Amino acid sequence: MKNKITLISFLTLSLYGIDEAKLETINMYAMGYQFDEFNRNVYQIDSNSLQNRGYIDTTSMFRRLPFVDVQSGGSLDLRGQGNSSNIAVKILLDNVQLSTLDASHSSAPIHTILPSEIESIEILPGGGAVMYGSGTRGGVINIITKRRYEKLNMSAGLRFSSVPEVFKQSQEADIDMRIGNKVGDSFYYTFKGAYEYHRGAKEKELLSAFNVGASLTYDFYKMHTLGFDLNIYQDYQDSSDSLTSNKPNKMDRYKTAQISVGGDYRYNASLNYTFMPSEALKFNAKMFYYWWKNLQVDPKKFNAFKEEGSYFSDSRGGMQLKSEYKHTNGLFYVGLDNDYSEGQRRNPRANANFKKFTTSIWALDKYDFNSSFSLTGGVRYEYAKFFGDKTNPIGSIKIDEHKHNFALEITPKYFFEGGNDIYAKYERGFISPTPLHFTSTPFNGKPYFHQDPKNETYNTFEIGSKLFKNDELALSLTLFYTLTQNEIYLKQINKVSQVLNYDLTQRLGVEFALDQSLFDGLIILNHSFTYIDSKILKNTDKRDLIGVQRIPYVVDYKYTFNLDYDFARNWSLLSSATFIGPSEDNEGKEIPSYFLADAALKYQIKSFSLSAGVNNIFDTLYFDYFRSGGGHGGGEGKITYSYAPGRSVFAEVRYVF
Repeated sequence: MKNKITLISFLTLSLYGIDEAKLETINMYAMGYQFDEFNRNVYQIDSNSLQNRGYIDTTSMFRRLPFVDVQSGGSLDLRGQGNSSNIAVKILLDNVQLSTLDASHSSAPIHTILPSEIESIEILPGGGAVMYGSGTRGGVINIITKRRYEKLNMSAGLRFSSVPEVFKQSQEADIDMRIGNKVGDSFYYTFKGAYEYHRGAKEKELLSAFNVGASLTYDFYKMHTLGFDLNIYQDYQDSSDSLTSNKPNKMDRYKTAQISVGGDYRYNASLNYTFMPSEALKFNAKMFYYWWKNLQVDPKKFNAFKEEGSYFSDSRGGMQLKSEYKHTNGLFYVGLDNDYSEGQRRNPRANANFKKFTTSIWALDKYDFNSSFSLTGGVRYEYAKFFGDKTNPIGSIKIDEHKHNFALEITPKYFFEGGNDIYAKYERGFISPTPLHFTSTPFNGKPYFHQDPKNETYNTFEIGSKLFKNDELALSLTLFYTLTQNEIYLKQINKVSQVLNYDLTQRLGVEFALDQSLFDGLIILNHSFTYIDSKILKNTDKRDLIGVQRIPYVVDYKYTFNLDYDFARNWSLLSSATFIGPSEDNEGKEIPSYFLADAALKYQIKSFSLSAGVNNIFDTLYFDYFRSGGGHGGGEGKITYSYAPGRSVFAEVRYVF
């Protein structure tokens, strides 16, 4: 509890701030590319594309979104990071980092974010190291749940779904409510709440979860804005462990392995202050606190707020100040970041306390030479301090390390008539290790020993273009090449999980998006395609000598298609198709490709909407989790796996007052 009190005290004395990047809307589709203030490509998806589609959780929703891959274990991937996605893709919730410190055992808890509370999602494929720091080689995903309402807005929704094949044990119901309004000329408020009750497709699986949140904003003395945000999530889970066998059997799709009882707890709060003395100058500060705990024992028998039972936890607090200056020819940002994070692990076999403190200074400038050409450039310096300890019955080991890093970005862009453009980008970025990477993890009864991972550095070269035709068509094409030195990875050698560095890896790919509005908006089409060629080019470490090969868990390609068709008065057809290509696990075992198709009918009259549909229409068999070669949960030659649920039906009703 002392650690929690210390973090809360630190919170009250610190300031943190990343203002939401303002986006210039290029099209009016529910999905589509936009420019942010620094001419970077941001693919934005609003709530209209997420509602009425029967998504049972945020993870299954991301499987169907452009450019994003969902890894085994639930981490989100951009541009082929594979096993490294936990440390190479930065996940934000309302601009607060969710990516965990103990990235080898846990991923950003996106499953604690309910689809009904999401207002929009911003996907920045590739880069972002100057503004966001370490861990953005694949890109940045910002999940936004808050919004200002200029007038009274009240909404409520109810969703029910089931897997017909196992209807008796598969029944899922969600309810959500939200109210927002403006009081007087300067005070805004939003309150929200949601509850989920899921009896899973596998026998004895159960999830009971609730989420509540509040957002308050006060504009005072014209130049000042103060905002406070609070979000609380808790759940109770009876979940089936993964299966282990020599060969996966589709007959085991709904087979229950050992049931594990546990719960997730997520609390995050932030206090924002903005001072704008003139139209050209703005200062921003944001104070935040974030705490997440995955309790792996019965929450009814153990107190989640005490250090008891088996669990993983992650907490974060920090300080970041930023100033923004709109000069005659563009925009200039300068920022100072300080971030303290702590990860804990408790179980009968081992205890660990990981801590990391980073401090950074960065600057980013966009200079418009004329109406046709602009140049964006920036630089960041970061110092990281790692400390903590790990203990098991054999002994303990202490961590006391530090690293220095810098990032560089330069992006020239040329604009044609009608908003069309062509751009090139170079970025030099970095990924600093986590504290865990400085120690080994033995499974053979031997003590820990120190590791010395190198900093990852990468160079990304990118060229792209966007073409627009009024509000009828938007096309985007991007080619990228990323060369990484000293990419960090884990390898189990002689029953010891060790930290190694690939000498050189590459990721070569293309991203394509096409958004169309036909017949005055009666039909909206969204296409996306991603192809990635990922390779380990060089690895001279004698502990793991390998030749050129694919990077594990990187999906070769992904295609998404969405159709919204208003075919009659008050009636719409919502359909989507997603094709996800093959990949390989750490042992070179292929994980097959799969195809998902969804369809729903929606009826809307004024503020009332009713939808019903089918997800995974063709009952495709695919894996939620797949790993071969032993390790946790299996022996040598065994495969540890879990199948995703099959075809499901749903109905959703929503009313906006």
